[in-house]
Amino acid sequence: MDQVSIFDLASYSFFEIFMHIKENCESGRPAELEEIKYADLISFAACCKPFAALLRDWNTKLYNSLEKYIIFRYLDINIDFEEVHTRLKNELAKYKETYWSSLSQAIRDAPATDVELCYAPESFHRDYMDAFDTVIDQLKNKTNLKELHIDVSGYTLKGLGGIRSLEELREGCTRRALFSPCWRDWPALRAKSSTDCT
Repeated sequence: MDQVSIFDLASYSFFEIFMHIKENCESGRPAELEEIKYADLISFAACCKPFAALLRDWNTKLYNSLEKYIIFRYLDINIDFEEVHTRLKNELAKYKETYWSSLSQAIRDAPATDVELCYAPESFHRDYMDAFDTVIDQLKNKTNLKELHIDVSGYTLKGLGGIRSLEELREGCTRRALFSPCWRDWPALRAKSSTDCT
């Protein structure tokens, strides 16, 4: 029997695969946020643009709700810690832990070579030292990271020397991202094309 490439499969075969992945996601993490619950489906669809297009053909409503997470895999990363703080300040510790775990995985797995970290709070939040450490630890494992732009006034980030692949480190978030409307929903990570920066 000849081996068949996954790219040679018929559309209905992909639809069957999507159905099984979706069912597994929903049964394994029913109460989680979409980006956590559907992480396996997002990863599969983000493997290549034809898979994402097939997911859209199979279930347009689901694709539209996951599109921002799928597209993120192709783009640069901007983490706004103030948005994270606002979103998580009233949440339970377990939820916060799950959120940071999901964020860490997204940082590690995204093909982005450019990361921007911004945090300009009105007051000091001690718990963000752990958050910064978590993000820096993931950036150390990101072998394709080339540029890091940091603006975290009032805080000291430790461990930046451990990011071996880094070619450029800048203080301050000097670039401005232009976000499409769908990205307004994305809580902590904002995606941008490198051509969107001024």
